[in-house]
Amino acid sequence: HDLKGDLIADLLAGITLAIFHVPQAFGYALIVGVPAVNGLYTAMFPMMMYILMGTSRQNSIGAFAVVCIMTSQVVFKARTALDLPDDMIVNVTAATSLLSGVYLLLFGLLKLGGLSVFLSDQFISGFTAGVSVHIGTSQLSGLFGFEVEHYSGAFSLVKTYVNFFTRVLHETHWPTLVFAVIAVVIILAVKIMVDPYLLRKIRMPFPIEMLMVILSIVVSKQFDLKGNNFKVIENIPHNLPVPTVPVISSALFQAVVIDALAIAVVSVTIDISLGRIWARERGYQISANQELFAVGACNVFGAFFGCFPVGASVPRSSLQFLAGGRTQLVSFFNVVLIAITIVALGPLFEKIPTVILSSIIVVSLKKIFMQVRDFTNFWAISKIDGHVWLVTFFATVILNVQLGLICGVIFSLLTLVFKIQMPKTYLLGMIPDTDFYVPIKLYVQAIEIPGVKIFHFGGPLHFGNAEFFRTELGRRTNIGGHQYANPIAEDMKHNDSADVVWRPAQQVKAKTIILDFSRITFVDGTSAQVLKEVVESYHKLGLTICVAGCSSAVYSLLRKAGVSEIVLEPLFFPTIHDAVMSVTRNPTTVVHIHAVE
Repeated sequence: HDLKGDLIADLLAGITLAIFHVPQAFGYALIVGVPAVNGLYTAMFPMMMYILMGTSRQNSIGAFAVVCIMTSQVVFKARTALDLPDDMIVNVTAATSLLSGVYLLLFGLLKLGGLSVFLSDQFISGFTAGVSVHIGTSQLSGLFGFEVEHYSGAFSLVKTYVNFFTRVLHETHWPTLVFAVIAVVIILAVKIMVDPYLLRKIRMPFPIEMLMVILSIVVSKQFDLKGNNFKVIENIPHNLPVPTVPVISSALFQAVVIDALAIAVVSVTIDISLGRIWARERGYQISANQELFAVGACNVFGAFFGCFPVGASVPRSSLQFLAGGRTQLVSFFNVVLIAITIVALGPLFEKIPTVILSSIIVVSLKKIFMQVRDFTNFWAISKIDGHVWLVTFFATVILNVQLGLICGVIFSLLTLVFKIQMPKTYLLGMIPDTDFYVPIKLYVQAIEIPGVKIFHFGGPLHFGNAEFFRTELGRRTNIGGHQYANPIAEDMKHNDSADVVWRPAQQVKAKTIILDFSRITFVDGTSAQVLKEVVESYHKLGLTICVAGCSSAVYSLLRKAGVSEIVLEPLFFPTIHDAVMSVTRNPTTVVHIHAVE
């Protein structure tokens, strides 16, 4: 490593990040419903643990939008159920952080980091895009200057907008709305037109958020915005907190224990997903299991300092990456600057109009909400992936965040089961003058070998798809299936079973079927038995079965299951081309093997 170069780059990135982080921390505190200074605590203390334990060099740990909105719903539920006073809200968020951290530490001890791969990119994209709608909705009060009613449970967003639109014309504080529109337009203009140029030239965006905060404080004090019915932040303490153990009563535990689990899963999933992106870009590896320990320790440690749950922020991590941050020294400099802000500059941030914080939060959602564009990419690649995105997004928006998470995970896993249960199947043909074999239906150049059918099964073979294998083999080779006679039925034509309807098989031109096993990574006992039945029934139709591209592990299991007693060793070939050459050059030998058998 270039120590001097890393130090300078990380110092500049740390300063850049802190300038962006401070106003964002105030805004996230508003989302959660805790005092503004707790947003600064959350920006500082958990990050100290990640510096020591994290494996991603670019992830920025702290408050982030998705978990903030989930925590705000926990707060709303706890306040409603337990009738808590305002001064107990910090204890609720700290307890949620503590429980989330404990969950993650337990996951780490159980080495469950690898399970993060089951939460697909399309699920994460749809979920975060859906949550961004909830976050934008949570800022309506700050933007329009009146208290919008919020709801919990299913269809909470629908109820909120019904309440909002019935009141917006009569209760909007128009000076606040004008202030918000001006702030959003200015911040967006800088983000779109100025920042790309500055990031290319000096790797630092223009600190428009901090500038807008400073200007709004000046305007607030100069024109007494509080006296003109603007909501402002007051009484920001300028001292570091004393460590305190969150008080978790049995009632509070019951109120937050399930939601803390959902928050833990979301926080570490996004952390690992982002970490893998930066690791690929910069050429290093992250440890998913170590990230469980790191994010868990962040949440546990932060809970003792009045912090709410944390994770890796998408906008800040992207900024840390784009600003040239090379190591977690960026976070160290960030922590130092935030500590200075808390101790020395806290009172200077008093009188911030909440409308400016809401404007900053809304603009910061642009990067997350633009993930809606991901849908078209997922849909173009795979309709199944596109449906995962759609189901997750709309479940999150229409139901609520927690139910959206559950629906998205379940649907995503069901599509995985579907893909495994019904993999792609093709008949293969040869590209002339080559030894390449490709799907006939996809490549017009591919030609079918006379007298030979090459059947490709594009996935593992197991009890869940063994019958699918049998059916597809019959359908693709014109043997069996609903429009042809089933070879198993033909075997039973002399039986007295009323359940079997036998019809004579169509004249079959193929004499040999080559099973392409190159994509079959494993088989089980049930599928091996089905394979034996298929081969035996096809033999009785006068067909020869060969196997190509079978891995040693799969071949070993097939031998144990007795398949090699039916498909003899000479009929297992390393490649499809070897099988085709053997069959076409000396077909009598192949048929003779089965005749002897």
